[in-house]
Amino acid sequence: SQEVTLMQKLSSTGYLSYMVGKWHCGVQAAHLPTSRGFNRFFGLLENPLAYDSVCGHKTNKYNVYYMENTAFENSASSALDPFMRRHYADAEDYYSPTELQEEAFRFLNDHVARYGSAGKTAGVPLFLYFATNAIRNSGDDDSHPSRFYANCTHVANPQRRNGCAASATINLAISELTTYMDTLYDDDWLGIVSSDNGGSAWNFNSPGNNYPLRGNKNEIFEGGVRVQSMIWGTYPPLLSSRMIGHTYSAGFVSIFDWHATFAELGGWTTAGGAEDDHINNGVNYLGDILENRTARPELLFVSGAGSAFLLNGTYKLLEAVPYGPESMNGPNLATKLRGHAWPVRGASTELYFASQIEVASSASYPSNEATCRKHLGKYTVDSCGRLLFDIEADPEESTDLSGSDVELLNQLIDRLQRAKASSAGLVMAPDSDIGPDGTSCASAPSWDIPTCVRATDVCQNEDVVGGSCAEEYGFRGQPLCE
Repeated sequence: SQEVTLMQKLSSTGYLSYMVGKWHCGVQAAHLPTSRGFNRFFGLLENPLAYDSVCGHKTNKYNVYYMENTAFENSASSALDPFMRRHYADAEDYYSPTELQEEAFRFLNDHVARYGSAGKTAGVPLFLYFATNAIRNSGDDDSHPSRFYANCTHVANPQRRNGCAASATINLAISELTTYMDTLYDDDWLGIVSSDNGGSAWNFNSPGNNYPLRGNKNEIFEGGVRVQSMIWGTYPPLLSSRMIGHTYSAGFVSIFDWHATFAELGGWTTAGGAEDDHINNGVNYLGDILENRTARPELLFVSGAGSAFLLNGTYKLLEAVPYGPESMNGPNLATKLRGHAWPVRGASTELYFASQIEVASSASYPSNEATCRKHLGKYTVDSCGRLLFDIEADPEESTDLSGSDVELLNQLIDRLQRAKASSAGLVMAPDSDIGPDGTSCASAPSWDIPTCVRATDVCQNEDVVGGSCAEEYGFRGQPLCE
């Protein structure tokens, strides 16, 4: 509730914000998309059970919802009285990436029909956040329609072939959303494609790969934190940039910087002051990217487990980071072989894992697992040590410089400690409770958007008995999926 979201910033400058895709940021009323600044939402509140299932992965509850706090489907919808419904889909035809893409098109069409083109002199501007669930959990899911396998027949490994099909849905969505934007809007627009983490290679059913980088999702080696991004659209400075068709190579940006970029492009300005650093953690580096100039000079990351890294220029200092084999029994090596450079899988996943276990079992394999243990729930420098890499010359993080350049190491240690001391950590808040009557809710967030929803709004045409519909699972009440 202390954060000011991108959507809230854009709302203050006249934008409408829409989201289509996977939310996964809370299911109670205070934490829903429409309580976080989005005017409309369609999508998945948690990870899906499967690509062709409307059920949630862990809860097995109905998982596909529509909601709004601006009147589109329901003429009475408002921030004070938001509207939500389940999305009922034909079980024979439902496929989440396609469903999400079609809903994104519907949102765009509805916007133009109601508000006109989003040009500077007419209409209402919009922000669309499209968060497909592909390619997560796609390796063991063969429900992808056959058309998406057309360019994947050469992939011998079955998990990666399924992942290839899921990736094809992303290619299609980007292509068709681009066409929609060019067709529907007569003014400039900007799109950014990015990701939240590196791929998963450690799991038997995961199709991901980060080679030659070390690490996986949930690790802070480059394989876990370095992702590709793409910028495209009709934004005039982009169209005139000499970087079109080229890769930005002069620096790096973070997800906070994309936030700041969109906010500034949307007209957000701040009065400054002590609150400014908290509200605006990122910086708009778009101008630097379009000219291939060095953007962000430094980045600090601290995990809840105590591990941290500092990117400073071309150097990356890691501290309290476990790496090496801890236990390698069973098909899934999650958190058991860390800091590993996983090669691309061959046709047999079983043989692939057997070969990697053999590599990691070598006496010369780099590891600090013998000493790196948590103390009071956190990894420590005393037990896990430090690593130093020049990630411009050595993005694979293969040559540790911590023992060869002590002066540089001490400079970066000092900088890391000062950065940690001056930073304000983010606190993950649990979902707030809703009372048995379906209307009580947590205190309203600081931006004063109401967070209560009525059980009758949630349950739609179902019977509400003693508020049990809203009580059963947060704001959601529905039978378990069979």
